[in-house]
Amino acid sequence: GRIGMPKILMLHGTQDRVFGVRSCVNLLLPDLQRSGYDIEYIEFDGPHRISDEHTPRILRFVAED
Repeated sequence: GRIGMPKILMLHGTQDRVFGVRSCVNLLLPDLQRSGYDIEYIEFDGPHRISDEHTPRILRFVAED
């Protein structure tokens, strides 16, 4: 079972070949939302990795809690 309700920052590349972006948006994201999680979803043009341009947003997200 799930324990706690952390905020979630989900970044997903449109060219991700590990986890297809549509699968995550159509399956994972709605499931988490239905479960009551506070989710910030950011879709970016890129593969299955986070580029340096996203680092400031990730650090702000972590610092907000």
